[in-house]
Amino acid sequence: AGALEIRLAGDAYYFGELHKKDYIGDDNRPVENEDIKRANKLMYCTAIIVLMFSLIFRAFVFGGIL
Repeated sequence: AGALEIRLAGDAYYFGELHKKDYIGDDNRPVENEDIKRANKLMYCTAIIVLMFSLIFRAFVFGGIL
């Protein structure tokens, strides 16, 4: 939520009963359908960066990538 500058979560109904919950993130702009694509892009970019750092770390520790 923070990276997308939107507010998520909050109060929710479970089995007809309201449960008060905290919000996640800031309410800087309304949530849009495009935010799903933005979240996916952010997730994949993060995974690629972690993979790259892992391969670099492995190369330094074990002396090779594969």
